[in-house]
Amino acid sequence: MAQVAARALGYPDLNMVVLPHPFETKTVEEARAIADAKVDEVVQKLTQASPVPAAG
Repeated sequence: MAQVAARALGYPDLNMVVLPHPFETKTVEEARAIADAKVDEVVQKLTQASPVPAAG
């Protein structure tokens, strides 16, 4: 869903981090464990060059 929205908004190569779905049903402990496991990937994606939106 996020990839479709990103493409529609002109960001076909937007950096994304995939989380398990549904996230809102996770306990606080589960959410923290997921965050701990994903934090390095989030930092990497945030510090990479952002794609320029497609013209159109």
